[in-house]
Amino acid sequence: MARHAWNPPEEARRFMNAQERGAFLLRANEVLRASLVIEESLSALTRLLVPLLADWCATDAWEGSGEVRRIAVAHADPAREADARALLGTFAPEAEMPWGPLRALKTSRFIYFPRIEDPRLLATSAAPEHLAAVRELGLGAVVCFPMAPPTLQGVHGILTCVRGPGRAPFVPAELAMLRTLASRAGEAVVHSRLYREMQAASRAKDEFMAMLGHELRNPIAAITNAVRVLEQLGAADEPTVRIRTIIARQTRHLARLVDDLLDVARLTSGKITLRLKPMDLKKIAERCLALYEGMDGKRHEIVLDVESTVVSGDPTRLEQILGNLLDNAVKYTPVGGRIEISVRRNADSAVLAVRDSGVGIAPEMLPHVFDLFAQGAQPLSREGGGLGIGLTLVKRLAELHGGTVTAVSPGPGRGTRVEVTFPLAPAAAARASARPAVTPGAAPARRILIVEDNADARDALTALLSGDGHTVEVAGNAPEALERAGRFRPDVALIDIGLPGMDGYDLARRLRALEGPPMHLVALTGYGQASDRQRTREAGFEVHLVKPVDPEDLARVLAELDRPAAPAAS
Repeated sequence: MARHAWNPPEEARRFMNAQERGAFLLRANEVLRASLVIEESLSALTRLLVPLLADWCATDAWEGSGEVRRIAVAHADPAREADARALLGTFAPEAEMPWGPLRALKTSRFIYFPRIEDPRLLATSAAPEHLAAVRELGLGAVVCFPMAPPTLQGVHGILTCVRGPGRAPFVPAELAMLRTLASRAGEAVVHSRLYREMQAASRAKDEFMAMLGHELRNPIAAITNAVRVLEQLGAADEPTVRIRTIIARQTRHLARLVDDLLDVARLTSGKITLRLKPMDLKKIAERCLALYEGMDGKRHEIVLDVESTVVSGDPTRLEQILGNLLDNAVKYTPVGGRIEISVRRNADSAVLAVRDSGVGIAPEMLPHVFDLFAQGAQPLSREGGGLGIGLTLVKRLAELHGGTVTAVSPGPGRGTRVEVTFPLAPAAAARASARPAVTPGAAPARRILIVEDNADARDALTALLSGDGHTVEVAGNAPEALERAGRFRPDVALIDIGLPGMDGYDLARRLRALEGPPMHLVALTGYGQASDRQRTREAGFEVHLVKPVDPEDLARVLAELDRPAAPAAS
């Protein structure tokens, strides 16, 4: 078989001058920095080196676990690249391989042979067929550089460049340039490894936060529903009402802390998306204030001074913004203090403001109040509590809406005013929002199947819905749910997603496939990320509710489930 001879282009037949080498190194730097995915950056580097500096080029990464992974191979002749990829590096493992990449890795020193003769090929070839194929592919000068950046300890890979028999050997200036490129490629390998580790840690954190939210929301939901059941039972003596109010207030506070913790994680990773529609800030303010009626243990004077002002916003997030501001004002205002909530139209913007007569903010702290975990000096009693994340959420959520937020305080003991400014909604959207909403009536009596593996949450929700006049059946897992659905024929199924064995997504698909009248499927879950909502939609759920669900919101959902349910899956 004739030896393969590759004829390099004219620019590859001469040596680069100093200016050309400098420009080439700059281009190589750009290539290595273009991606943190090592397969992309090292593949681009091999393409850059071939055919200008070599006929073959290979890059191998040292994984740190004793494994050398071939990242990329390039050959100057595209028709022979597959052969080069298959043959380069497939030498006999027991051979010494004095000129191979593994030798350079083992010794941490570069290896250069201006010419590889047949005796060396014979000593390192795996088989006669392999020897013939290598001869056909062409093997002349070989250089292997360890990827060993001077600023980082150890060897992180090998850069191998090969010239065919028809080309001149590498000259010192080219070897120096390749040494520099190998060092920078080693930095790229390390950065890529750190990036992969960071991605893995981020995925683990996201999974942990999702599970944390689910596990914390289950008991909170059980307590919330149990409190509403106590209200249904009608015990009106003063001690009972007082204790019930305390439980409700503290449960609401705990639920907000859980939501804030999860939302901070989502915001910092850019995983919150808004569902924008025209929203009247007056209605948002009235709803938030209604949630505080009877829940304010410090007996503040809360004054509402609002005018109808429509913005384009996510209703849940707008309530979260005002809720956090109101929480802060209640937390840091002494018993009997005054809190004012105002909404004003200002030219082309809407201004939502919360002003309190509380402890105020020291001048040195004022520039940092929106920083994550930033808090003023706290007494040992931790009166007021908090994690230092509420105002951070307010700022980030306001910015997602295209708004801004500012805080003003005359100083300690003189109160605080926080203003959030939003762009006004377009005039047509504002007019549509101003039309009176249709208030749903009470939910008709339903046949409801509750599928929940948490016994306390299941029992509390059963008592709540039974007290509202619904007929309820329960199941603790998916097989029980399928059996009861076939016998009970519910109108609505409230399904937890994190069920043992078969999860709520698969259960929903199985329920959709049952014969008989279709039922409404509502996800009632501790998982609330956008990806979770997408999965529930794909599984056939009509509504996604995140625990703990306000009983009034649940009643409204049940009242609005009068449209035809989704057809059964085929």
